[in-house]
Amino acid sequence: MGDPKPGVVFVGHDASRTGAPILGLTFLRWLVATHPIDLRIALLAPGPLVADHHALAPTSVASAPGALRLAAARVGGERWAGAPPPVPAGSVPDLAIANSLAALPAAARLGAGRLACWVHELDGVADRVLDPAHRRELLPQVHHFVAAGGRVAAMLTDRWHIAADRVTTVDPFVGPDGPRPNRIAISDAARPTILGSGSLVARKGADAFVATLAALAVSRDLPPAAWVGGDPSSPFGQQVRTDIDDAHLVDRVEVVAEVADLGPWWPEPGVFLHTAREDPFPLVAIEAARRGLPVLTWDTGGAADLVRRAGLDHLVAPAGDLLGLVDRLASLLDHPERAAEAGARLRGEAERLTAEHQGPLVWAACTGEGP
Repeated sequence: MGDPKPGVVFVGHDASRTGAPILGLTFLRWLVATHPIDLRIALLAPGPLVADHHALAPTSVASAPGALRLAAARVGGERWAGAPPPVPAGSVPDLAIANSLAALPAAARLGAGRLACWVHELDGVADRVLDPAHRRELLPQVHHFVAAGGRVAAMLTDRWHIAADRVTTVDPFVGPDGPRPNRIAISDAARPTILGSGSLVARKGADAFVATLAALAVSRDLPPAAWVGGDPSSPFGQQVRTDIDDAHLVDRVEVVAEVADLGPWWPEPGVFLHTAREDPFPLVAIEAARRGLPVLTWDTGGAADLVRRAGLDHLVAPAGDLLGLVDRLASLLDHPERAAEAGARLRGEAERLTAEHQGPLVWAACTGEGP
């Protein structure tokens, strides 16, 4: 990376409002503001954040309907499929960064001087987006891996047997200003006391969120709750709404489609209930912590690690322990002073999880240079 203005191609699997694309965009905003680089961005599928990428650097978006699937498929035993990002004729980028395993096949085709892969997936998703046989062929081409949290790092080193000196663990982070001011408002009556958030897919656990609330409602009046994110009209969304109806909680639990700004839905005060079955290190848990909200979760990902680092082991239930979540949630609701104390401790733990602190670590790992 001796060139004072190195050529960098950042390859993402899409521009959705989900963890890896949002984290990558936050990193790129920091990078463009702090480093003189010739940046190009390639997205294998579109999404609502395409314009945000265009605002930072020339951005290409694969238009083929199956682009993401093709990017993880092998063709004719020769090269990896998926169109590589455009680069000036005759040039090879100094650095290619694959922002997820799903983006790695396309990034590897660039022939860059250095290839870095920022891994955001855990085992279940990893095996779906990049077939293990193809993965074993690609991994040796990567100069360095950035693991989005300790659980991803353990997958890479312990289960995939990648040498530890090729892996740098960097906890995910939010923008330098932390939570954004609310751009829209909802009534105080609509603001929930218990919030869950994520895509409406089984992995994110909206059904477990509803089941926890239903079990809690058996023995007490349930405060207002909301799940925000995903498509409520999808098959899984319909299942979640049916669960709410069957539990007679329609007037207490709301399911809200994906929003551009989660701000108005944050409890003031309340609890963030995270019920994902697998989630490496969810940004929404960091946002909750930075707002001083207690985070209650299963031991299934980075949210539990964040909570434990704040000395709040009692807010982490064993994976799948629904009644454990119920007991812990009831305790937080019954003791608001304890909830406030837990939120304050989490806020302190999350202080460093911003682009200002974590961005240099990602960049140093990708370039092989010191921070």
